[in-house]
Amino acid sequence: MQIKVRLDRFLAENSLSAHRLARTLRGQVSQTTVYAWCRADEVKRLDLHTLAGVLGGLRQLTGREVSLSDLLEESQEGGLSSRVAGLLTALPADWDQLMEGSAGGLGPDDDAFWQDYREEQRQMEQHHLE
Repeated sequence: MQIKVRLDRFLAENSLSAHRLARTLRGQVSQTTVYAWCRADEVKRLDLHTLAGVLGGLRQLTGREVSLSDLLEESQEGGLSSRVAGLLTALPADWDQLMEGSAGGLGPDDDAFWQDYREEQRQMEQHHLE
């Protein structure tokens, strides 16, 4: 199973452009990130702070509630297990607790992805604390 970002579809359905969203998010989310998310096949990892910023910008532009389900879609085309996909929306502080008892719950490609992703998030947290 894979989780895909469908920002391009959301923008089209709401008569918005990536350029307008990028302008709204200036200083919070880079223009490069907005355009990369519009090319859904290129998104490999999501930063939770960036996701929150994009959701906030879309709420501002549409004047309505926008949820994760408006931007993220499950696909059965292989990829990460549902356990790892679910962990992507958890706060880093909760990861170890969520992983308890998960032996055998990770797919063959998940373990390496999970370790890399966790390390990147911890490094980002450390950078923000410095």
